[in-house]
Parts: sequence; structure tokens; C-alpha cells
Amino acid sequence: MRTLGIDIGGSKIEYIVLDLKPFRIIDRQRYKTPRTRKKVLELLDSILRLAVEEYKVDRAGIGIPGYIINRRIYNSPNTPFFEGYKIYNWIEKQDIGIVVENDANLFAYAESLLGAGKGYNPVIGVIWGTGIGAGIIINREIYKGFYGSAGEFGHTVIKPNGRKCNCGKHGCLEAYAGGGAIVKRFHSLGGSKKVSSVEVLVKTNSKIARRVLNEAINYMAIGIANLVNIISPEIVVLGGGLSNIPNIDKKLGDKASKLLVKGINIEIRRNMLGDSAGVIGAALIAKKE
Repeated sequence: MRTLGIDIGGSKIEYIVLDLKPFRIIDRQRYKTPRTRKKVLELLDSILRLAVEEYKVDRAGIGIPGYIINRRIYNSPNTPFFEGYKIYNWIEKQDIGIVVENDANLFAYAESLLGAGKGYNPVIGVIWGTGIGAGIIINREIYKGFYGSAGEFGHTVIKPNGRKCNCGKHGCLEAYAGGGAIVKRFHSLGGSKKVSSVEVLVKTNSKIARRVLNEAINYMAIGIANLVNIISPEIVVLGGGLSNIPNIDKKLGDKASKLLVKGINIEIRRNMLGDSAGVIGAALIAKKE
């Protein structure tokens, strides 16, 4: 049995074709995310045709930034062309079964079944990159809550009337610890305008770079501690581009542990499946559904 997984991100779209018996990835490609919804949907159409015609895939999972209420995508600031879009109008025109799920949920799902969270329960998977989100896995199932928006902790407010977030609110965690916010803060303090990503910023190792990274880590530790205090997971698995900061799991763990209610400990681990965890989760959820 083969399934298709597609992960739609703000900067890249990735797909894999997953063979489940034996378990192996038989095709994988990445593309730069087009800047319009029409172009994205055209790319998805071509991926689906390839998967069906060449690999005989009969079901697919698609990861999106945001969540779906009443068939519409909401809270998708890094792919704004999808905001409010009725995604199921497109899905119903396809020839194979398609499941759409939040990208952080799929990351957490894959890591709970196959990666760093395997054997733990509950599992929280945190994506820390351009955006910030979380997936909650309880008894090997994705917990989405009543509205389907559980895990949007990047848009919890940590500073009332604070910095404006891409979602339109003020004071969100993502506005203080998201990748774009970190680079913007670096520039505001006099850092080189040539630095356009956190990856490059880390390598500069300048005084300003260390300051803004430490600020972001402090904010992120607050966010994770709040999550842990509410959900009480056995493990937090960290993914996204900023999870590659050296020793970040220990740094976050040390800071977050000081903010937890008494008697609670938390283990924070970097993911095992790499930056393809989300697309693997998409292929796995397609099999499940």
C-alpha cells in the first residue's frame, strides 16, 4: 500500500510517496512555495497526477499551516493566500481521498509513532521556525479540541499590547520568538542587514546575535512551560529550523523547568525524523484515515 504526503510551508512544499509494506520512502521532492493560491493549487494538482499515475497512490494527506473550521482555512499568516479559503471545494474535485491536517499536528503525529516521542504518552510536538505551533498527541491520536484549533500556542499572548504579530493580534509568542521576529529584532538593535535568517544569525555569534537569541529562548521557554502546565505531557519533541540551534533542547529544558508547577518535570528532545517529519506524518495520517 502506498500513500502520498504533502507538506505546504511558507517557503517550501514537499511531498513523499510512502510504501507501507515494506516501510520505505520511494519518492521525495521539494519545491519553492509559489506566491499565489492558484499556483500552489496547480503544483498540488501536478503532484497528485504523478502520484496516481506513476505510483498508483489512492489516498493522500496534506499538511497546512493553520486549521480548518467550516471547510475554511484559518490562521495561516505565512501562507496568506489560503486565509479563509474553502479547501474542500478543491479536494472534492480530486480523484483520490485526501485528508487535510495542521502541519504541527502531523509533525507531532509522526514523531509520536516513529520518532523521538515513540513510546511516550501524551506527546507534544513543537515546531519552532518562521512560525510557532504545536501538535498534541494523546493515546496515539491527534487532539484538536472542539474547534480544531488546539495547539496554536504561537498565537497565545505573552505581552498584552506588545509587538504586532503576522496574525493581526499584538503580543503573540510568535511575534517575540518566531524566526522572522528574531531577525527583525536583530536588525533593530544594529545587527547587519545582510543577515536574513536565524541560521545565518547564529553563525555570526556576535554580541547582538547572542542577546536576541537568548531573549527568544526565554520567551519560548515561557510558552513551553505554559503548555506543559496545561497538558502535562510525558515529553516535548522540538522541530523546525530553530531546533537546530546547538544544545537548544537543554537550554529550553533548563529554563522551562523553573516555570513549571511543583512536582512536574519535563523532557524536551529534538526530533528524530528531521525536517521531513511533517510530510511523513501527512502520509501516515492518509493511511490511518
